Amino acid sequence: MFFDNPDKYKEEYNTIGYGPGSDQPSTVQELVNCFPQSNFSIEVHQLHPLVGVLVANKKYIGEYPKFRAKHNVCSD
Repeated sequence: MFFDNPDKYKEEYNTIGYGPGSDQPSTVQELVNCFPQSNFSIEVHQLHPLVGVLVANKKYIGEYPKFRAKHNVCSD
């Protein structure tokens, strides 16, 4: 994920492991927008303008389920 224009940080690509040739990066906002529709709470932690950690926790209404199903929240 990136928080700023990746072109500004080309000299840092190797250091942070970013490579638009092999990665499929998204903006923070694109990723965050995937989750609310599936009832997730989101935390975003920026480590670098091109690196971050997104933590998504499923919000449950009523009794917490005994097992968790895998969610593909960004598919059509």
